[in-house]
Formats: sequence, C-alpha cells, structure tokens
Amino acid sequence: MSDDTSKDKGGDLGWFNSGTRANLTPTFREFVFEKAVGAMDVVESPFGYHIIEILDQGKKQEAFKIATIVQDIEPSVKTIDAVFTDKSKFEIAVANADFKEVAKENNYSTYPVSSIKELDETIPGIGVQRAIVRWSFEEGVEVGDFKSFNISGGGFVVAKITAVNEAGLMSVDKASITALPEIRKEKKAQLIKNRISATTLDAIASDEGQTVKTAMAVNMKNPTLSGAGREPKVIGSAFGLEEGATSKLIVGASGVYAVQLTKLTPAEPLPNYQAAANRVGQAKSNAVNAQLYNALKEASDIEDNRATFY
Repeated sequence: MSDDTSKDKGGDLGWFNSGTRANLTPTFREFVFEKAVGAMDVVESPFGYHIIEILDQGKKQEAFKIATIVQDIEPSVKTIDAVFTDKSKFEIAVANADFKEVAKENNYSTYPVSSIKELDETIPGIGVQRAIVRWSFEEGVEVGDFKSFNISGGGFVVAKITAVNEAGLMSVDKASITALPEIRKEKKAQLIKNRISATTLDAIASDEGQTVKTAMAVNMKNPTLSGAGREPKVIGSAFGLEEGATSKLIVGASGVYAVQLTKLTPAEPLPNYQAAANRVGQAKSNAVNAQLYNALKEASDIEDNRATFY
C-alpha cells in the first residue's frame, strides 16, 4: 500500500526521464530503467519496500555524459618581465614621438575614448578602470600627458590625454558634429517638399519613384511605422484626418511623408476608465518628480567633491 501522493492515482508514478533519474534511489532507478515492460518485483530502498510494475516505456535514446576540463594558463615571470619591458620602451618612445605612429610600429592597438566624466568607472574596451579616470581628472594633468596602468587579468594600458572638454557650451567645431546632420536633413526635406506638386498618393509615389505602402494597426501609444521606425509626427497627423482624406507633406524623423487615412477603428469603450486614469496619473507624477529633482539640481549651487574621495 502506498502512503504517498500516488495512492490517489492507483499507485501510478507517471513517467521518469533523464531529468528525474538522478533523484531516484539506486535500486529503484536500476529497476525502472533496466527492466522491460511488464516486469514486476519487490524493490527495497531507504524508504521501504516497493512493488514495482513497469506499465510502459518511451523510445530509448542514446545519452552521453560530458565533462569539461579547464586548465588555467598563467604567464610566467619571464613573460611578465618581457611585457613590462615592452611597455617601458613604448613609454620612452612616445615621449618624443607621435603616440599613434609608435603604437602602429609596434603592432599595438589604440582605442580613442571620448566623453569620460569625472565619476565614471568603466572605459570602453577595458572595463572597470577607475584609476585611469581618476588620474585623467587630477590637478596638473594636461593634454599630452600619459601614464601606464595595470589592468585586471594581466597586462598594461598606456593612457594619454588628447583633449579636455571644458564645462559650459560646446565650441562651434564640436557642436557642428551633431548640428550638421540635422541641418542637412532639414535642407533635404525642404528640397523634397519644393519639388513635389502632386496631391494624390499615387501621383506623388510615381513622381518620386516610390510605391504606396499600407500601415496596419497603427496607434498613438506606440507611434512606429513598419519599415520606417518611430514617426510620432506622422502618426499624429494621420489621427487628425477624416477617413479618405490625404494629408499635406509631413517632415518626419527619417523622410517626407504623405498619408491617407483609409480606415479608423475607434477603441472599444471601457465600462470604467478609473484604472487607465490612475496609470496616466502615476506616470505623470513620476515624470514631474524627476523633472523637479533635475530642476532643483540646476538651480542649486552644488560643489561636488565625490571624485576627491573616490
């Protein structure tokens, strides 16, 4: 008689597989996996005596045990000394020569890094390197200075200060890097708008060598167009049209669009909008709190000395 949960199923323990095999006692495991269908016998285990009958078996499959052997390889003292010597020679060479040229001659890799802040911890490509960041902001360190650092896992990094971004507004040269692409995009959009005189989608597509595309299941909660990406201005304009109406030319994030609203499906009315109102209210409250915190920081005269101790 069974006194476990299987008694409610007539003693049926269900299927065993390789995943449950390790949980069975040796004598129990040997019987259920080695005997054929129809076999019945009494098996003793640390839990008592079991009358086992094998009712059915699945298809047998060949299984393998795999072991992974890992051997740590550590550099010898000779290797460490050789790397240190090469690093020292490199430091001497770059003192009076171009950093990149000397690195290239010695087949060393250079990794330009920009926009490092005083409290940063990681440097792209080499991970957590707080010591390098702290040194780069030390008083007296100037453009052109360099220094070597040990890195975790072995080896060295020779870091060089190539530029210092002063606090405040960007220079015209640096700002142009981000401003010029936006200006070019605006100019291209204006040129496209100026050359389009057609008013229907088919005519516009024909004149511009494009095809009319249909966007399905568009909504304002997720203003994304398939194949075009996020286009909130375009989708917002579409929701302001009457069915069958065609919009004027719209300058979007990645192109110039004309939209025709072919079908508008109103959202299903809810019996109660309180839950939705609560979600919107909570989201707005969180946004206000975040903006308020940032506004207080900007309006306050704060002297941040954390980098002195970190």
